[in-house]
Amino acid sequence: MVIQLSVGGNHGSGKTTLARALSSRLGFVYTSQQDPNDENINRYIEDRYREPARWAFESQIAILVSKTTRLLSAFRTGLDVIVDRSMEENIAVYSRFLHENQIMDDRAFSTYLRAAELITHSVPAPSVLIFCKCPARVCKMRVNSRGLRNFETLYPTEYFQHLERLYAEWLKTFDRCPVFELDSQHFDVRDLEVQEILCNDVQVILATDFKNDVISFSSISPSLNMLKFLPSSKNSTETIQ
Repeated sequence: MVIQLSVGGNHGSGKTTLARALSSRLGFVYTSQQDPNDENINRYIEDRYREPARWAFESQIAILVSKTTRLLSAFRTGLDVIVDRSMEENIAVYSRFLHENQIMDDRAFSTYLRAAELITHSVPAPSVLIFCKCPARVCKMRVNSRGLRNFETLYPTEYFQHLERLYAEWLKTFDRCPVFELDSQHFDVRDLEVQEILCNDVQVILATDFKNDVISFSSISPSLNMLKFLPSSKNSTETIQ
């Protein structure tokens, strides 16, 4: 059974650094947020911030299709996969951001959600999600300090704070897989020792029986050093699929 380990969180939360580190240490295939070989995706992102009303719907569809295609290709190899930002985040957080800011109107948003539902049915749910929790102000400071890419200079005011709220709301109801939270403000995922400890935590989680047992993941929390099981408001006991 292929393991799909997703790493999520706000911009600047450390999710990409963590996803790459776990991929290297665990030998999982790394699936990036956007396809680095697809210039159209990068142009879509810039266009979305330059002309939001014109490109919001089309860019979200393009990102969703690109990630689905790359995930299905990775699954066909039979190798375990690390996903940098889950498909569920693109749908439940970023498309909602566009809709709530009236960049994507009701009709476009409804159409996007129907298309997303059809597309995501072709991809297995994540096995586990690691959420990098970091305050919006810290995320913004980190992004600014590393040097802004072209599209990052176009982020609207309060962008990080809005995403922080949407992430919190999403995690309350997300129940497609177990979620483990990392305090990525306190733990620096660039630190090699932190990476090693997190890798050990992930191995403890993945050592559970993925096929048959319904597991109360809170029961293994004492065995974890940095990751904390995060029950959703729907379920406090999850099954790894």
